[in-house]
Amino acid sequence: MSAAPELDQQGRLEAITNLCHALGFNETSTEAWLAAWFADLDCLRELAKQAGSQRVQEVFAPESTVVREVLRMWMGYGRHDNEREPLIFTTDNGTCAAPDINKTDAYSICSPGLNDSPDLEKFWNTLALFWSPSKVTAWRNATRAIDSCANYITFGLHVGAYWDHGMFCLKPIAESGDGTWLTADMYWMPNPYGVVSMSLCSRPSLPSGLASAPNQGKIYNANRRRITSGYRITMTTHDPVEMPLASVDLLELRWVLDRIARLSGVDEKYGHEDWEDENEVDAAATPLPRQNDNSI
Repeated sequence: MSAAPELDQQGRLEAITNLCHALGFNETSTEAWLAAWFADLDCLRELAKQAGSQRVQEVFAPESTVVREVLRMWMGYGRHDNEREPLIFTTDNGTCAAPDINKTDAYSICSPGLNDSPDLEKFWNTLALFWSPSKVTAWRNATRAIDSCANYITFGLHVGAYWDHGMFCLKPIAESGDGTWLTADMYWMPNPYGVVSMSLCSRPSLPSGLASAPNQGKIYNANRRRITSGYRITMTTHDPVEMPLASVDLLELRWVLDRIARLSGVDEKYGHEDWEDENEVDAAATPLPRQNDNSI
């Protein structure tokens, strides 16, 4: 199990090196550097072919903010909103209720306000540079149901705060054909890189064996077993029509973007409040938990 299988994919270093040579420069923004290393291999090869275009040059220029702004959109727009009312979520076939808010809460996979962004097309067009048309189409189609149960996962409140801030990520693994279960692996994320630019050809590092959050926060399952990176979670429902599980496409989108956002330090370096103020989004920040031990 790996938190970043893309980094060791055969042919990736060669494709990145070719892109670097085609661009004519080595240094790029931290955000674009990480996006390249997590991108689909065929897209990297296409970027190298188009490296002389104004669009690709703008994305990879050392001072570029193109990928950064996409990540800020992804991490903002209500992700840190504590005011999750109403607690009844609509599905295509009815409604489902969120659990007792005093103990748990329903946390969105995709920020509820993303589709209201005036820069939504820019968001998807940028993702299309790095990931295949089939993936981007599936992700975008999935975001059209962000008001349904399929866009929500229930966590303990403090666990949800770690999730909101990208301090752990969930990698979707498998789902049943009848929609009654799905599995995902949980990985803690390290502290972000504290720099604004990186050499494009330098390989990122994302440890797969972390046992806690960077602030030493820990979480446990119902049997008091400590949850470390690689822990497999199984989500189930007895009624996939009225109470569907989380969307695998939305989970995959979050898995991809949250790792890049976390490692680049978008949350820490640029925050959400400024972004939200600029776009007139009223969202209260979800504080990180002070407790070190929490249950999922």
